[in-house]
Amino acid sequence: KFYLIFACQLILLAQLTESFCANPPVTGPAVTTLAPTNMNILSVRGRGQITSTNGFNATNRGVVIYSYTDTDKIIGESGVTNFSADGDFGTGSYNLLCTGLSANMHYNIRAHATNPNGTGYGSRMDFWTLAKAPSAPEARNATLSTLDLVVMENGNPAGTEYCITESGGMYVQSDGSLGVSPYWQSAALWYTVTITRLTPNSGYTF
Repeated sequence: KFYLIFACQLILLAQLTESFCANPPVTGPAVTTLAPTNMNILSVRGRGQITSTNGFNATNRGVVIYSYTDTDKIIGESGVTNFSADGDFGTGSYNLLCTGLSANMHYNIRAHATNPNGTGYGSRMDFWTLAKAPSAPEARNATLSTLDLVVMENGNPAGTEYCITESGGMYVQSDGSLGVSPYWQSAALWYTVTITRLTPNSGYTF
């Protein structure tokens, strides 16, 4: 009798365990990352959408931003900045102004939302902030038909590319000639470019 009762208890325990494990896991809200808007020099408007609360409204929602990499990152990881707001949030889209970014930089962004079951994240997207407007190029060493120009990058990162335009609608090419198509390269590659084939005794604006 003892063995029979013990065996029945084991069978019942196994059935209860199997039934418990079959339940779906509890998760945080389901979130989609939406394309950011209003890209500026030092800011962007991050956007997300809670598509399902999974049982409880979100108590916090926002986006995380970090320097571009081919990996997913979350709140609290190195290099991650979290922009979020507390409240009582059901399904729907939202946006937040994200400031303190760097000019002409490549970033990742992920939307997120948190409820009592945990935090859900959207897929990562990437974006660029705008470059700072360069200062006017510095003109030096004018001759009858040439002029040296120095690009003034105005604090942009080294990889920023610049195009030099002339007020008559022409563009400076890498060899210093004027052409009809824009030509882009870094300030380091432009260095001091000598504009050639200029008309003597004529005014130019670059």
